[in-house]
Amino acid sequence: MGNHQKKELLEELREAAHCDCIFDLRGPERSVAHLVKRAEELSKTGDYALKEWTDAVQYITGCSWNFHDKEEAAGYLKSFFSCGS
Repeated sequence: MGNHQKKELLEELREAAHCDCIFDLRGPERSVAHLVKRAEELSKTGDYALKEWTDAVQYITGCSWNFHDKEEAAGYLKSFFSCGS
């Protein structure tokens, strides 16, 4: 039977950033080129709802944000991590 469960968005981003735990995603001091690339890829799919994106960005940045779409959320993550470079 197809008991294949979709990963949570934060888990996908954690794997892309090669972090041991989700908490390691917090803060712009990490080198996260893989996370940003994966976020951009995932924002173009219908796999995750806008609420999941909003919650993930809020968790990672520590700030509340409202986005119009997933691409905007992924773009914000890209700019957030670019500021830490």
